[in-house]
Amino acid sequence: MIFLDLQHACAERGIQKPFQYLIQNGFSYHTAHRLINNAVDSINYLNLEKLCVLFNCTPNELFSFNPSGEKPVPENHPLRQLSRDANATPIADLMRNIPAHKFKELRETLKNFEK
Repeated sequence: MIFLDLQHACAERGIQKPFQYLIQNGFSYHTAHRLINNAVDSINYLNLEKLCVLFNCTPNELFSFNPSGEKPVPENHPLRQLSRDANATPIADLMRNIPAHKFKELRETLKNFEK
């Protein structure tokens, strides 16, 4: 099953209050609630585009895939790229453990990713 996974997207970016974040960035209360709680059966393209711009990502990074078991999906199927590692540590958590003297090196590394 493919599903919108904004909790994951927010956690990866260190956004601790996803609902408030969406409200502050132009989503209505009702829409933000439904998106954060994955209470959507569909998403309109305008909201999908707004999310992609807000999170600086592609739609692939907003969706996750969990095989439903009804019909097996081969390991090499492109949908598997949407599978998330449930045990992955969010970047914000990793950064809390970096010693202060390594911040300069981290900044330089991150700047290289921007290019």
